[in-house]
Amino acid sequence: MFKNVVPILTARIPIIKAKYSQSGTEIDISLNNILPLENTRLLKTYSNIDPRVRELGVMVKYFAKKFNIGDASHGTLSSYAYTIMVIHFLQQIQPPVLRDPKSIESPITQTCVGWNVYFYNDLTKL
Repeated sequence: MFKNVVPILTARIPIIKAKYSQSGTEIDISLNNILPLENTRLLKTYSNIDPRVRELGVMVKYFAKKFNIGDASHGTLSSYAYTIMVIHFLQQIQPPVLRDPKSIESPITQTCVGWNVYFYNDLTKL
């Protein structure tokens, strides 16, 4: 089911990297860490707003991987960081592809392991 299973014990939070055999999708698995779930929820929300978010994100991550600049364990940006940069870009271009959720209402605080993970996710207004 999985191949290339490698534990990364030197990461801030130990993870297991693997590749799903059927699709070739690379995954990271961590235990006792709920922050990535909030990160995933954020990315899913933006991808549901406009399919170009996912499409451009995949292209940028492919480029970063191809040129060996997409691996935080080697001192470059993480795949997640590139995806957040894509979202920011799509919020800033004119006309914006994505609305900046902060422009809709005042931010609410929702913390997860000390981080404010709140984001506006009412798709009817985004």
